[in-house]
Amino acid sequence: MTHINVLKSVEPSLDREAVRVLNSMPKWNAGRVDGIPVPVYYIMPITFRL
Repeated sequence: MTHINVLKSVEPSLDREAVRVLNSMPKWNAGRVDGIPVPVYYIMPITFRL
């Protein structure tokens, strides 16, 4: 994953934690169309329970 952005900020410290967790995820396989790697955009919802 690259270019991680927070779309809806709740609190700066929670934003940093969400980005940290996403950066620590295992490497993802590239999207492919007809066997050719293509860019893929994905919005991952994250819910915090406090």
